[in-house]
Amino acid sequence: MLIDTALNTTDTVALNKIMKEWVQVRNSRYAKWPQLIGETNLEAIEGTAKYIELKYAKLIDHKKKQGPTFSQALDSLLKSGQNYSFLERSVFYSTGAALGYILDRLDPAWKEKITESPTHKGQTQYQILKSRY
Repeated sequence: MLIDTALNTTDTVALNKIMKEWVQVRNSRYAKWPQLIGETNLEAIEGTAKYIELKYAKLIDHKKKQGPTFSQALDSLLKSGQNYSFLERSVFYSTGAALGYILDRLDPAWKEKITESPTHKGQTQYQILKSRY
């Protein structure tokens, strides 16, 4: 998956290339299925909350092991044969948090851009990345 690859790259040039491709994939999906655009709001709301939770956990427990990547967790779940309908919403917690970590490297001002205020309409992570490419 592009997000997993982006999280694991240390090269900013490569990261930009990966995320440009990710934006292109999202653009294509939304052109074909415009009803999916709502997922970007879930990533922005729930994913940012998950991002903050993970950042805080790292601050208080430096020895905490990082969990599996999104792709690893999804593969494991699909192989288990369990009902995965709960992923309908919760997947956006992980992708939104991952996008936060990626934006920390590409656009540290993303936290201000995502924040809604009386003078500023907040953007989603997708909108922030789309405006880059």
